[in-house]
Amino acid sequence: MSDPNEEVLLAFLKAHPLAHTIPSTKVRRYVQAGQALGEAVLARVRKAYPGRSAGEILEAEGVKIELRTAPQATGIEILCEFQAFSSTVLVYPERLESAWARLSEDVRESFRGRMTDIALAHEVYHYFWEERLPEKEREGGGEPSPLALLFPVPSERDQVVRSPVVQEIAAQRFSQALLGLSHCPALLALS
Repeated sequence: MSDPNEEVLLAFLKAHPLAHTIPSTKVRRYVQAGQALGEAVLARVRKAYPGRSAGEILEAEGVKIELRTAPQATGIEILCEFQAFSSTVLVYPERLESAWARLSEDVRESFRGRMTDIALAHEVYHYFWEERLPEKEREGGGEPSPLALLFPVPSERDQVVRSPVVQEIAAQRFSQALLGLSHCPALLALS
């Protein structure tokens, strides 16, 4: 029996606008790579900020959090975003509410009152990946790693970790684990 969260992430990958960039024979490995990246960044964040919430982590890092009215959506409905140039996370509350309302009842119940936390945790991953991890670690360094087992050829591994789809999967896994959620936050994008 496969992991239900991995199945959600597979569906997320297949629905992503950049899914066509992933070789069909490697889809499951790309999902596993994203999960491994999410777990690796989570270990670093938990070591640096044990027991702290996503909002507290961002605040300690000097990242501003702003609630905003969402811009006109075209394509993917972005719930929040990290803007590196201003070191700011923009949160779009009306989109969070809309995404929450589309979820099934059991998932909605498990996410109740946690939507902003889920969005912030997702952006903590992106912040740490873009701003805090040394280049060697972003390239899948630190042999032997789960990434090296999934993609033994360094050039292929580098391509995988830089994939926007893999980065989103990593952020989903990171968020779920950081917050101890029973359901994968990728369900928000699939609802």
